Amino acid sequence: MTHRLCSTLVALVAAVALATPASAAIRVSAPTAAGTWEKGNPGFCEQFLTGDYRIDTSYRIVVTDANGRDITSGGTVLVGEPFTISVPLGWNDVLSYQTYGNDRPPAAYGEGGRSWWLTCIRQRGGGRASHRARGAVWKRGANPYSLYTYPSGLIRVLNFGGFAPRAGLNYWVGRVVTAPQLEPPAVSVSASGVSCRRDAAPEVCRDPTDGTYVRQGLIGPTTPPCAPRPQLRLSCVAQSGGARTLRVTVGPTTARVFEQLTVVGGYGLNIYSPTTLFNASIPPATATIALTARDPNTPPNAPSITGPTTGLRNTTYSFTIQSTDPDGDAIRYEIDWDNNGTVDQRIVEGAFIPSGTAKDIQNDWAGPGDKTFAVRAVDENSGVSNWTSHTITLQNQAPATPSLSGPTTGAPNTTYTYTVSSTDPEGDSISYEVTWGDGSATTTTANTTASHAWSTRSDYTITARAIDAYGATSPARTLTTRIGTNAPTITQLSGSCIVGGSGAATVQANDSDGDSVYYLYDIDGGTPTRTPPSGTVASGVPHTFPLSCVSTQPVTLGVTATDTTNRTSARATTTITPTSPCTHCTYDGGDASVTLTATPLLVPLGDTSTLSWSIANATDCTVAGPGFSRTWDTVRTATSSPTPTVTTQTTYTLSCTAINTGTTVSDTATVRIVPDWQEF
Repeated sequence: MTHRLCSTLVALVAAVALATPASAAIRVSAPTAAGTWEKGNPGFCEQFLTGDYRIDTSYRIVVTDANGRDITSGGTVLVGEPFTISVPLGWNDVLSYQTYGNDRPPAAYGEGGRSWWLTCIRQRGGGRASHRARGAVWKRGANPYSLYTYPSGLIRVLNFGGFAPRAGLNYWVGRVVTAPQLEPPAVSVSASGVSCRRDAAPEVCRDPTDGTYVRQGLIGPTTPPCAPRPQLRLSCVAQSGGARTLRVTVGPTTARVFEQLTVVGGYGLNIYSPTTLFNASIPPATATIALTARDPNTPPNAPSITGPTTGLRNTTYSFTIQSTDPDGDAIRYEIDWDNNGTVDQRIVEGAFIPSGTAKDIQNDWAGPGDKTFAVRAVDENSGVSNWTSHTITLQNQAPATPSLSGPTTGAPNTTYTYTVSSTDPEGDSISYEVTWGDGSATTTTANTTASHAWSTRSDYTITARAIDAYGATSPARTLTTRIGTNAPTITQLSGSCIVGGSGAATVQANDSDGDSVYYLYDIDGGTPTRTPPSGTVASGVPHTFPLSCVSTQPVTLGVTATDTTNRTSARATTTITPTSPCTHCTYDGGDASVTLTATPLLVPLGDTSTLSWSIANATDCTVAGPGFSRTWDTVRTATSSPTPTVTTQTTYTLSCTAINTGTTVSDTATVRIVPDWQEF
């Protein structure tokens, strides 16, 4: 068996730009290894079995930082922090292999299995040397016994392990061409300011050599061509900051291709170990990778938080947060509003702001109590500060003092209904607690009315409070109701009197409990007088008592009613205008007073004088004298009158009847004549 190998090499280098997506690894192709292989010997075969091959090698180069992030297409590493360059070497990661032969059409390796052929031969002669056979190719996927003839091919069958085919027998010969085995290539990195070292050598990827199997007439491998998939690894460290260009060179190396023959015939199954078909030299490939090295990042300082520490529920409060970054990096803030370690809000979302920039944040909380939130700062290089927490204590506002309305009087063992109403400043639901003053209470949540009946006569204080959903209680509202001890009510009051004469007043009170009453009356707020002097008057029955008036000036009559339980009504009043005892007279309750004057008192003979009078508390007056008389009708309507001609000293008299005594009161006035003087 001889091998003839020739190859043509073409250098191909792939470079990578920073714009390549960060998640994609670099794939760099080595120059293609191609050539022609032949198997056979003219001394044994009428026709050579020849074929072409091509091996394309394409390395995947992956660069990851210390956190496992792919930075192959451009990224940042920290000075002094290791990063990794890896090259996977699994057969389907690296190689693409094709063969071309005169016994089948070209087929690429990796179409679901190995490139392999089954050839059916029939022995034509004896001997243990060369045997000619008519060739046929097994058609993949067809019935195991369906062969198609390949008339132009003659396959040489050798003595395999001392076994020689016998004439007249049919044999199936399977030729398996394996995947190329790639020897571990060299790998190196050239970069200023970066040092790298290679990790331990990877496990060599080889085809299995320990068996095949026959299944429905098919011959194939028992395991995948190459497992596990090893990889080359380099650990690198940047010694200083700045832009770094890595030139990663993989190769050269060698790919080896094997074949394996199996004969199935009348003597059973015979397996033959792989033999090298040919070796191919793989030239090196180089990739260029651009990275940035920077000094280790210092995280931002923990933010400060300023804002209120106490407040009310359902109220929005503002807080100011601020942080600085020691490296001057741009920052953003992350907020954990419920203090559970999870970020709920970012300021600003998806962007960064200059170091030291203060931001106002707002929030409100529904429930009362201590509310703690936390804030931290993150810089543009992923540095994270410690959390800073802030607590605000939220007070729950109690409902407003409720209104309370309902009956304020009543009878025992009778049910009365009362209405309560309140509002809550935070809109919480409200329940009401009503205590009835007799040791019992009612709590209502679905409505604002409550009912109760008292069994004992007494005064009771009803107290109502509003309670919100968090237990805050309003101030109390009270209302007093009298059950069986109600004060009477005056329903009628009237009266009249004559000055200096008799008078009377009539009053009536009703008591809801049916109690009898007595009255106290007064004139113009003076000392009250009890009536009747003893005993009581039945409820609802009018009562008349005497009055006396001393003048015609109006007076205020005030009356209260008190029942047998000593409950006193409100004071009722009425105005009484006393009636004068006479017609066309005035009376102030005092004694009668009359005055008569003459002006002038001295007159010449034959002249007149004028009489003037004033009258108080008197009636039926007359003024009379010689040749002169004025009756009551004149006196009451005038206050003066001229006298007749005076011819001699004349006396005039005013006479009246006193109103309070009925006696006569009078006064006089004398007009005299001026003497007539004569000279002798």
